[in-house]
Amino acid sequence: NLIGADFNELADIFEEQAKGLYDGGVDLYLIETSQDLLEVRAAIVGIRRMLKKEGAFRPIQVQITIDSNGRMLLGSGIESFLGAVIALNPSVVGFNCGMGPLEMLPTIEKLLKISPIPVSALPNAGMPRNIDGKAVYSMEPQKFAEALLPLVTESGLEVVGGCCGTTAAHIAALHTL
Repeated sequence: NLIGADFNELADIFEEQAKGLYDGGVDLYLIETSQDLLEVRAAIVGIRRMLKKEGAFRPIQVQITIDSNGRMLLGSGIESFLGAVIALNPSVVGFNCGMGPLEMLPTIEKLLKISPIPVSALPNAGMPRNIDGKAVYSMEPQKFAEALLPLVTESGLEVVGGCCGTTAAHIAALHTL
């Protein structure tokens, strides 16, 4: 139970999880859909602690979820996110979930300008719509890839992918970038 856990307890929990993934042969640690900077930092610390014990290296990709104003659920902006994690040496920072590539675009561009390390973007297949109580994502694969193309070719976005509503066809369209 993470509720009420302090930083060291969180780091211990993440260290244990990281060890299980390491033993299973993980190639990359992906911290994603994050909303709380304390939790993000504890996850990185726990992973780093475990890797140090093993004498190993694995890249760590850290992604937060932002709203249309470029803020995390608890109100932190991307500058706060970057400041909170950069000294912990993640390999990649970025965003996933929350919205589609068009809505995420301004915040991705901002992070690309201020980040000294590679940036990732794994948006949804558009903004979700509630249809009969179900989330529906209607952005077609080609439009999804076209929305991300300028970020890759002109702005230096290095890691792209998809989150909610994306399919193998969306990822295949990205592959053609």
